[in-house]
This record gives sequence, C-alpha cells and structure tokens, in this order.
Amino acid sequence: LIEARGRVAGLIHLLPLSELSKTANLKSKASSEPESCEKQEYTNIRSLFVMARAFAALSGSSAESPVMFTTARLGGSFGIENASSIDPVQGALPGFVKTFAREYPKSRARCIDFAEDIDKKSIADLIMQELFVLDQALTEVAYKGNLRRTVVATPTALETDERSGTLGTFSLKPGSLVLVTGGARG
Repeated sequence: LIEARGRVAGLIHLLPLSELSKTANLKSKASSEPESCEKQEYTNIRSLFVMARAFAALSGSSAESPVMFTTARLGGSFGIENASSIDPVQGALPGFVKTFAREYPKSRARCIDFAEDIDKKSIADLIMQELFVLDQALTEVAYKGNLRRTVVATPTALETDERSGTLGTFSLKPGSLVLVTGGARG
C-alpha cells in the first residue's frame, strides 16, 4: 500500500468506540471474568500504542502535518462531568495523545471524546470536520449534544511555602523514591 500510495498521512483509531470496547459490558463481567476485562483493556491501549509507533515511522517527513486521532466514549466531557460512569482505560487515551503530540511536534494528535448518544454517522461527520481543524496545540476535543468543547492546558506557577521552600505539604527528601515512566516511543 505504501509503495502504491506513498507515505501514510493519517491514523484514526476507532477501537474505543466499538461494542467490544465498552467497559459497561466489561464491568458486569469483572467479578466473574477479571482476565477478560484486563485483556480487552490491554488491547485498547496496546493497539493504539503499536499503531501510533508504526504510523510515526511510516509518516516520515513527507507529511506536512500527519494526523493521529483516537476516539473515546468519556461522556463528551473527558469524564469531568460524570467520572463514576467512565471507562478508566479510555481515560488514558487523552494522556497518550498529549504525549504523542509532544514527541512528534509536527503531528496533529487529538483525542476526540463523544457522548454516548451520538450516532455513528454523526461521529463520522464530526471526525471528518476535525480533520480540517489545523490547530496542532489542540489535543482534546469533546462532543456532547450540539456542543464542541476543547480542553486547553494553561501553564501555572507552582505555589511554594515561603518558609520551607516546599510545594505545599509535598516534599522530596534525599533518598525519596520517584518512578519515572517512558512516553509513546517506548
């Protein structure tokens, strides 16, 4: 395909919208089949990770602004409005996308969250519209009802305790253990 068509210009990951991916179905099985839930959750995240790495390698420098979109069903609000009913695994998708965007700054990486009541045709139309939004800094877009909402991170200075120089009640001491994990490149 690449030889016939050239470099890959976009990846749109729809697995989180599939019936297989719905955690509501998995939650009912969780107590009796925890391995099944873990396997499905792993498949959702791992498939995006593997495809995104391959996409980054295949898109190369020929694509002006390669597109890497994933979808989610987090209520059309990234779980902010009703956190108790969201799939925690799908909650990892926006973070993955933000990491990808930082590691591949020429890309247009975006997680698009759809409310449960948005039908498949509308989702397809909205994804097509998002393809034409060229803002590379925009990594999170949510659709609920007739609203399109975006999440934008705002840099904010950390407040320190003037007497101790620590960040609030949190402080690291010599010998403190800190876990640092990798990004989308593995």
